[in-house]
Amino acid sequence: MTRNKLFAITALIALTVAFAGCGSDDKAPAAPTESTLFEFSFSGMSELDSAYYQAWALIDNFAYNLGRFNVNSSGQMVDTTGTVITGNAISFGLSASVITGIGITIQHADDESSSPSSTHFLGGEVSSGSVSLTVASENGIYEEFGNVAGKYILATPTNGTDSDETSGIWYIDNSSGFSSVGLTMPSFTFGWQYEGWVRIDGKYVSTGTFTSMTGADSSAAYSASTLPAPDFPGEDFLTDAPAGITFPVDLRGKYVMITLEPNPDPAVGVPSPFVLLEANIASDAIDHQTYNMSSTVSSSLPTGTVTLTVE
Repeated sequence: MTRNKLFAITALIALTVAFAGCGSDDKAPAAPTESTLFEFSFSGMSELDSAYYQAWALIDNFAYNLGRFNVNSSGQMVDTTGTVITGNAISFGLSASVITGIGITIQHADDESSSPSSTHFLGGEVSSGSVSLTVASENGIYEEFGNVAGKYILATPTNGTDSDETSGIWYIDNSSGFSSVGLTMPSFTFGWQYEGWVRIDGKYVSTGTFTSMTGADSSAAYSASTLPAPDFPGEDFLTDAPAGITFPVDLRGKYVMITLEPNPDPAVGVPSPFVLLEANIASDAIDHQTYNMSSTVSSSLPTGTVTLTVE
């Protein structure tokens, strides 16, 4: 799916930016004549680390900044100081009758710009005074995740021997006898990326970030250098172990997951709450055999609604 709307960064008035592709000749809407109360309700929304959500009221190709927020452990919206936003409601001087949609982006905590990031998250269009927020909206990620699936094998191809074969994990389908793509997920060009993780001794260790299901991922931090890695995401846990962990490590009995991460990532080395695939590696798992991962999309990616009321 190809995004057909992009946040541009042209300033219009205070807290307002263009919401269109480059070169747009659209004119900013007229100054608001009334105020609107935006009441948010979320399902499955999770707290962000080192980042905030930012809400935008859309009028055709222009976006008005409604403010930054996070979500606490009780599911309440809080501002950047941690204070609860009463009723999950935000008031803004904008005419409800001209608002066409809502968009929510993810912004770095240290980003003081009033411009939207490229990490569009949730969005939706106004219908009868309300908005249904989803990641599939063109104002959100604009991707479908309903068919996400994953397969993996245990192997250590980078050490060039038949030793420690359960100390590496690669997102590969080996069931035909040949290595093929093990992940079924949308590819990204900006705004988002994936990251694999294995929980070892209570710590999450990354297998690397990636945006495509083929080709090497971003990291070979723990792999050996005897032979090249496969052209698929994955990692051998053989060398340079993080503090408190010893490599090689037997991955049997460990938990593995793949998360959806903002790109650029505001919290490097910390898994996002958006887990798409997971698996508990069996204690008797056999190396080079293909195993399935389970989709957790339905419980991990949030949805929401926004009700617009004229004040």
